[in-house]
Amino acid sequence: MRYTARMTQYKTSDLQRMFDVSGETIRTWSNEFKAYLSPTATPRKGRYRIFTDDDLEVFTLIAQLKDQNKTFEEIHLALQAGQRGDLPALFNDRSLATDTSA
Repeated sequence: MRYTARMTQYKTSDLQRMFDVSGETIRTWSNEFKAYLSPTATPRKGRYRIFTDDDLEVFTLIAQLKDQNKTFEEIHLALQAGQRGDLPALFNDRSLATDTSA
């Protein structure tokens, strides 16, 4: 379910906890798959990365395919085909994210 009245944002540390990976892995995935992510996921130098719910669907697919030992090329093909990961119930827990609603 999408929230139209409020936007949830996630920091790198949120994704590290969700996917049990390092900050370096999040940066690597963000750079490698930036074509499928929001502009705030790969900001200019000196800015913090901010991820959206749509970005989480991309990261979920990346994590699932990496767990299956898929290559970056195979993941790119899946993302190009429109595939996205299904967020586990845990990700629907908004307490893990930075709420930007007013």
